[in-house]
Amino acid sequence: EYSVLDLAVDGYDQIIINCTDVTLKGKADIEACVNVVIDINSEQEARVKFRDVNIYSHKDVILSIAKGTHVNIELCGNNTISRGSVRVPEGATLYFGGKGNLKVESSESNSYGIGGNYTQDFGVIMLDCKGSISVDVNGDSVIGIGGGTGSAGSKIGLISGNVSMTLNGKDIVAIG
Repeated sequence: EYSVLDLAVDGYDQIIINCTDVTLKGKADIEACVNVVIDINSEQEARVKFRDVNIYSHKDVILSIAKGTHVNIELCGNNTISRGSVRVPEGATLYFGGKGNLKVESSESNSYGIGGNYTQDFGVIMLDCKGSISVDVNGDSVIGIGGGTGSAGSKIGLISGNVSMTLNGKDIVAIG
């Protein structure tokens, strides 16, 4: 179990997860400035628990799933990813489950919440949680969940939970 707050205070600005089972904890009301990269062997599945994680970054992408990686994120409590996006490239799988909540907030000219932007591909994105997932995106070209190009392996599944979006821009795609 790792505290994103302690890591940020100790000067770490990037967390690279290359193991199959880890818990990241935080405090829902205190932001930590870190990027999270999940990159494991493509033959394994990473299980990551977010417990009251509140992270932001000065980069466009805050949570990045490596191509070929399968990630199951269990949401516990209230989690926020602000000032950036969750990147799921073609060939990657991201599954959100658990009983907690997630809010993703991004504001860039070519912005997205979960997946990729208008010029990027996306992989498999599955939302299957008991809580809520909120995506708030602002910019010129905006995608809520999905990406600019999909392949035969691209897939978006809204299985359970409450999903809401607030999208502001000139060119907008909610899901797709």
